[in-house]
Amino acid sequence: MFKRRDTGRWFLNYYDEDGKRHKVSLGTTKKSQASDLMAEYLIRRRIAGRSDPRDVMLGAAIEEFLAGRADLAPMTLRWYRYRLGRFVREMGEDRSVVSITTQRILDYRLSMAPVYSQNTVAGHMRVLSTFFKWLVEEQRAIEFTPVTPRVRKVPRQQSQGRLALTPDERRVYAEKLSGVWLNVYMFGTYAGLRLGELAHFERADIRDGVIHLVNKPHLGWTLKDYEARMIPLEPELAPFVALLPEIGPAFPAPRGGFYGIDELTKRWTREVTRLALPPHRVRKGKEIWGVRLHELRHTYASILIQERGVDIGRVMKRMGHSSIMTTQGYFHQFNP
Repeated sequence: MFKRRDTGRWFLNYYDEDGKRHKVSLGTTKKSQASDLMAEYLIRRRIAGRSDPRDVMLGAAIEEFLAGRADLAPMTLRWYRYRLGRFVREMGEDRSVVSITTQRILDYRLSMAPVYSQNTVAGHMRVLSTFFKWLVEEQRAIEFTPVTPRVRKVPRQQSQGRLALTPDERRVYAEKLSGVWLNVYMFGTYAGLRLGELAHFERADIRDGVIHLVNKPHLGWTLKDYEARMIPLEPELAPFVALLPEIGPAFPAPRGGFYGIDELTKRWTREVTRLALPPHRVRKGKEIWGVRLHELRHTYASILIQERGVDIGRVMKRMGHSSIMTTQGYFHQFNP
């Protein structure tokens, strides 16, 4: 890699297999950016320039694919890495991408069926579909994708059943929960905060009777789709604002600091199970108590729609939905 004095731009200088010299402009005057571009260019050349696609190994292709997805939200990128990581462990890093057939993908899908829900399996398939489409269209490492047409998600009312607490059940939660978990319950139920928003919520986010949800890169966390929004403080939340710590996380972890999302959901499930909170149901022979932490968000939508009479446009803004069609999907569960 060298820099031209007249333009200040960095160039890549390399020799191909035949000994022929090539010079390629990296299009930047910054050395750090040029180094990144050089590495990306060489990797892409090794993958896309193969005369025999069998030389493209699955592990290397997945790493290159993920490296090009840095613009995704951190949580989305995390799920891409997790799902593709499971796939490469199952198939093997040194397997050529051309050897992955439609039958192998089908076998992989069937192997997940006893372990995961249909929605989770569909999520894995969508990520694989995106990855193989990238191999076909951008890298030209294979001629067609082995992933069959997208598996549609199971409608929410069929896959998850009950999603919102009734007024009587809400009273039980308010009576039995205490401490941090009562605060988590109230802000999940009467503000509709997502899991990441609950985990990174601070008292300073409440100003002039409004919850201001903003990105917090200093905590390594951003809102879904980076969409900041404001939520009016419901009357039920007013007494609880003063109970939140003035500095730091609104719902501090036992060890101090912010909860991780996984830890927050696990501890919530453990608490509602310990208190035997409603609703109670049996699924696959296992007793389940209470609602998932995310389902408090659905309860918030129920309150706005059924009890407060808020129009769908305002509900969409408060919930942080990018499409009104998503908001309409909440209505079926509240009809008598």
